Amino acid sequence: MATRWLDDEQQRAWRAWLSVSELVPRVLDAQLQRDAALSHAAYVVLAMLSEAPGRPGG
Repeated sequence: MATRWLDDEQQRAWRAWLSVSELVPRVLDAQLQRDAALSHAAYVVLAMLSEAPGRPGG
């Protein structure tokens, strides 16, 4: 079975996706650090805890 490679349009889309998927987390992390002194990972943990069943105040 022959390997099917991406055509030019698919290759452009794939490379654009790779760029965005690397850029967005860095930008989010920088903004959270600047605005709230939190890393993106810490924000995710806090968001999950805020939605947990039986959380205080909820």
